[in-house]
Amino acid sequence: MVSWAKLSNRTYIWNYVTNFCHYVAPFPDWHVLVPNLRYFAQHGVKGVFEEGTYSTRGGDLVQLKDYLMARALWDPTVDDQALIAGFVSGYYAEAGPLIKEYMLAIEAGISDSGYYMHECFEVDAPFLTPKLLLSAASAMTAAGKAVALSDERFVRRVDEAGMAVMYVALFRWDELTAFAASEALPWPYNATKRPQFDEFKRRYEQVGITMLDENGHDIEWMEEALFGPRPLPLPTSGALSTAAASSGPVSSTHQPRSTHSRRDR
Repeated sequence: MVSWAKLSNRTYIWNYVTNFCHYVAPFPDWHVLVPNLRYFAQHGVKGVFEEGTYSTRGGDLVQLKDYLMARALWDPTVDDQALIAGFVSGYYAEAGPLIKEYMLAIEAGISDSGYYMHECFEVDAPFLTPKLLLSAASAMTAAGKAVALSDERFVRRVDEAGMAVMYVALFRWDELTAFAASEALPWPYNATKRPQFDEFKRRYEQVGITMLDENGHDIEWMEEALFGPRPLPLPTSGALSTAAASSGPVSSTHQPRSTHSRRDR
């Protein structure tokens, strides 16, 4: 950046601010959004395009991130910590301190692991340790209880915020339940995976999410990934021979995610 500033005062940046392989998964970049924009402004950057979950609603604390980016793009000298504190308190009401607890837990995962969080990583990324996930999930469960009797808008906001860690937990369910049992840690979710998935699906539909990644995988894909393909309905006896003749083999495998880097574009 320093070298570019010596060559041009008309630099424009296209920046990625989401995990394109898992839109809903934790993506703790809120603490660097404003400092990054401040740094860009100090080094001759004239414009920044921040690309997030452009193809659907949803994502990890996207309302907070949009607010931070909007304020810093207008004025890069703003105090990011004051903005975060004010937004979390106002937007999540009584759950604000617990949302902050979730944020600090996820941030600590990055700093403790030294993981470089690029634009496409899986739900078993090194910073998403079982202990961290359980701590974050407990904070979000407590956040839900904190606003249970509040205005419906706060309930919905906290519901959406809790989806990120719940998404990862569903994909790593057996690992996390075993870890919680071995460490005698409280389990923050339903006892079994199916009702917890149903709760995730309710929130998915409530938020209006239409896809879970840039490749377009949706909630039906997720359900099949977690529980296997649904059994095909039995044909009526008169249609049995026709169905057998017209249907091809049924595969139980899932289409793998694309592993190409967006940098290859």
